[in-house]
Amino acid sequence: MKPKRIAVFLLIVLLIVIAAFQGIKLYLFADDVPLVNSLTKETGAQTIMLVFAHPDDESYTTGLLMDAENEGIESALLTFTPGDAGEQQPQVCRQQFLGDIRKAEALKSGFMLGVDYQKVFDFGDGTLSQLDMDTLIDMVQAELIRFKPDLVVTFWPESGMTMHDDHRTIGKATQLAFQKYREISGSKKVQIAYTIMPEKVVSLLGHDTMNELQPKATFSVKAKARVKTRLWKIHASQQQFVKNYTGLPAWLLYRLLNREYYYVEGQ
Repeated sequence: MKPKRIAVFLLIVLLIVIAAFQGIKLYLFADDVPLVNSLTKETGAQTIMLVFAHPDDESYTTGLLMDAENEGIESALLTFTPGDAGEQQPQVCRQQFLGDIRKAEALKSGFMLGVDYQKVFDFGDGTLSQLDMDTLIDMVQAELIRFKPDLVVTFWPESGMTMHDDHRTIGKATQLAFQKYREISGSKKVQIAYTIMPEKVVSLLGHDTMNELQPKATFSVKAKARVKTRLWKIHASQQQFVKNYTGLPAWLLYRLLNREYYYVEGQ
């Protein structure tokens, strides 16, 4: 084949790939969820607190955190387990030391995302649903009162983003703690938002029943793929999680799915 024909052939292949890529993105985002420039601007928040279960859960909110950093908004990140029972993907240490490794990964990730206040608790990974709910509520409430966020972000209690019991438990504890915090603050401006898995992504992953458990997202925001892929490099013990869970490498998935979805209660 002549060089000119090879060039034309490669160009056609490239155009087909680009068209297919854009077509998939259009399909995934063919919903009526408003895309906003910033969740913090949309809610008027000046301080935000994220409450999650495991190191790397903040991967769902990198767009929100980077927007907050760029806007000079204070942020806090609470992680209630060190992820000590997680499966190493790939293995980076002896399993008995995984909690220490993942705690360090979480702190480094938070620093990269511009988090101002960060705390990783030592509750056992996979045990949150077995703990006394009032204890968890009191701990979250104490942190809310200490940091005084305008916007609290956590998992939707019924679905937990991935149906993980720890996710659902910490979502419920945060939801109930927020209700008390709002009463104590006496302000109607404080709000709570939940990370939501896009409906079409849920269906593609074969979890249609989860769509019945989560509310429709209120807003979506853009999230840069390079930030999310950098985050997974920091979480070295979980670096292959995205590929193992979705079948796509992180660099590709986040270029296809470059939005985060949130349900803001009361909006």
